[in-house]
Amino acid sequence: AAVLAYVGLLNHDRVSLISFSDGMVKEMPGRRGKNQMWRAMHFLESLKNEGETHLGNTFRKYFGAGRTRGLVFIISDFLFEQPIEESFRPIVQYGHEVFATHVIDDEEENPNIDGHVVLVDSETRETLSAHVTEGTLAAYRSEFNKHRENTETFFNRSGWGYVSLRTNDDFENSVLTSLKKEGIFR
Repeated sequence: AAVLAYVGLLNHDRVSLISFSDGMVKEMPGRRGKNQMWRAMHFLESLKNEGETHLGNTFRKYFGAGRTRGLVFIISDFLFEQPIEESFRPIVQYGHEVFATHVIDDEEENPNIDGHVVLVDSETRETLSAHVTEGTLAAYRSEFNKHRENTETFFNRSGWGYVSLRTNDDFENSVLTSLKKEGIFR
């Protein structure tokens, strides 16, 4: 997010940052100019991972307030219960363009667990006691891959930019290369 904010501010584009979960949590209103970078960094450093993700609610609240149309960068794991089409309906309705960065954690995609485990949801802190077998892991991996493929298909079908990024990848190179390929950056 810092890299994207920096590039936008450097080009004197208007940059707004929001952190979301079950509705908009925190916002840095639109700013222009590279001298606003310290505000963007302070905003990003102050964020905490909290609450469940409900993109549809957040988008309705944020974009329903008469925002100027623009390019919306979304950085998320897209692991939420609401169907992705439903979540993004407000963005489609208000005519915004989207570039999505799908963050994938290796441990989420390919967990190394076996036997009896207690799983903890990182957003809600809810726990689930489970007995994990090779069959369970195979089914989970299959569902995870379907989710990843469906997410990519949705963004591509919508004509929006999309990049899948692992948490241990070099963000700047991966995302900036994708943005150049999409024609967003030169």
